[in-house]
Amino acid sequence: MRLRAEQRLRRAADFEQVRRHGRRVHCGAFVLQVLRRSTYVYAGGSAGCRFAVIASRRVGNAVKRNRAKRLFREILRFHQGCLPSDCDAVVVVRVDFEKYPFAVLKQRFTVACAQLRKAG
Repeated sequence: MRLRAEQRLRRAADFEQVRRHGRRVHCGAFVLQVLRRSTYVYAGGSAGCRFAVIASRRVGNAVKRNRAKRLFREILRFHQGCLPSDCDAVVVVRVDFEKYPFAVLKQRFTVACAQLRKAG
């Protein structure tokens, strides 16, 4: 099952808002950035959490970057309920993501979500 269009971050301004004002959790293989939409004006009016995955060229060639994006999109789909329903989340993939098995990446994502919930 794919993420629907309204579940994806698309506009550069939305990415910038999350980058500037969102909370960050560093997880080794990735950085999770989350911003609740109630803290800024969103023109789309969509309900639900929106996601994006960023894998820069430092991660590797196109094959590695696409694999990273597929893995993290799957984690985001599976654990959507861990995040608040009115937030924007960006996962920034780090170079060493391949060192970690998929189960460890999922576990680190859930721990990161728990840290964000605890922080408020």
